Amino acid sequence: MKGSNRKQIFLASISGALSLLAATFPCTAQAPSILEKLDTTALSSKKTSSDYRYSADKIEAAALARILKDPKAAPIADLYKKLLGRNADSSGLGHYLEKLNSGLIDMAGIERSIRNSPEFARRMSGNSGSSSSLAPADPATPVAKPKIGTVTASNLNVRTSPWGDVVSGLPKGAEVEILGSVSSSPDWIKIRHNGSEKFVAAQFVSEKNRSDSSSATAGNNAQSRSSQPVLSGVSSTGSGFESSPRGKDQLRNVVNYALSHHRGGSYGKCFNAVWGYLTSSGYGNLRNWTDLPDMPSGEARNFAEFMNRSQNNRDRAGIRRIDNLTPPITNPHDPRIPNGAVIVVAPGSTGTYHATAGDIVIKAGTSRFVNDGPNMYYGTASSWRGKVLGVYIPK
Repeated sequence: MKGSNRKQIFLASISGALSLLAATFPCTAQAPSILEKLDTTALSSKKTSSDYRYSADKIEAAALARILKDPKAAPIADLYKKLLGRNADSSGLGHYLEKLNSGLIDMAGIERSIRNSPEFARRMSGNSGSSSSLAPADPATPVAKPKIGTVTASNLNVRTSPWGDVVSGLPKGAEVEILGSVSSSPDWIKIRHNGSEKFVAAQFVSEKNRSDSSSATAGNNAQSRSSQPVLSGVSSTGSGFESSPRGKDQLRNVVNYALSHHRGGSYGKCFNAVWGYLTSSGYGNLRNWTDLPDMPSGEARNFAEFMNRSQNNRDRAGIRRIDNLTPPITNPHDPRIPNGAVIVVAPGSTGTYHATAGDIVIKAGTSRFVNDGPNMYYGTASSWRGKVLGVYIPK
C-alpha cells in the first residue's frame, strides 16, 4: 500500500473526497487507501517551498479559518490588532486558544503575555501614535544587544514569518545574529538575515558563549543540553542510552523536515504524515514509502504494535525502542525523550479523538508534537492522561 507509479493520475479528482474522509474519520479511522498515501507522498517529497502543493499563504488562511470557528478565538485576535497592530498568525492564535480552552490561562493573562513580548515593546518604543490605552515603553530602558547563535541543523530553513515561506537556508555551523524571541510562537526566534528580519526554528540555533554571570552560563548550558536530541537515562538492562552520531543527525533532520512539510493542521492523516517524514528524511533504515510492506498502516497504533512485536522488526527499520527505561516513559512530556523521537499513544489519551486509532507524532520541542499539524495538543506534563504505546529513536 506504500507507493505506486500512478500517483499523479488520480490526485486532483479525489482531493475533495480525501478531505471529506479525513473529516469523517479523524486520524485514519479506516485503513488509508493507496491514493491517500500517494497524496501524502506527493506532499512529503517536496523539497522547497516553491514546490509545495499548497502555498504557505493558503495553508495559513485555512488554519486561521479553522481556529476562528471557535468563538473564543475572536477576542484573542482582537488583542493582536489592538496591541501589536497586526492580524494574528495561526501558530500564536492556536497556542493561546489551546491554553484558554484548557484553563491554563485567561484573557487577562493572554493580554499580559502579549504586552510583555519584545514585539510589543518595540512597537511602543517606535510608535508614539499608538492607542492611548497602551502604556508606552520607558525610554530609559536599555535595548538588549543582539546575540550570536550557531546553527545546529544540517540545513536550517529561513522563513518570512513563523510557518511562513522558506526564503533561504543556513548550513550547520553558520553564525546568525539573534534579534529576539517570538512570544506568540515560542518555538521561533527572529534573526537578521541578509539585512532584514527573518525567522528560524529556535531549537536549531545554539547561543554562543553567554557569560553574563555564572548562573546565566549554567542556565544556558542546561538549555543547550536539553535542546540536543540525545537521550540520557538507563535502560531496563542497566546500560547507557544515547543515539549514535548518525542517529543524532537523523533526529535533527526529521524535526526540520516535519516542521517544513506539515500540512498546517490536523486532517486525520497522522500515520501518513509521520511515515512521510520518516522515509523522506532518512530515519533509521527507512528511505522509501514502500519500506516495511508487512506493517499495517490503518491506524496510528499499528506503528507501535509492529515495532513492539519483535527485535527483528525494529532492526529492519533501524530504530530502537526507548520507553522501557527505568523508570519507564509513561508520558509524552517526559524530558528524557529527545527531539525527533517518534511517540505513539493509545486511543483515549489526551490529544486523541478517534475511538481506536490512537495517535503518532514527532517530538519537535518541549511539549511540541508534530504530525499533519504543526502543534498537536497533548496538554501538559501534569494534565496529560493516557498510555504511551511506544517511543522510538534511530540507532
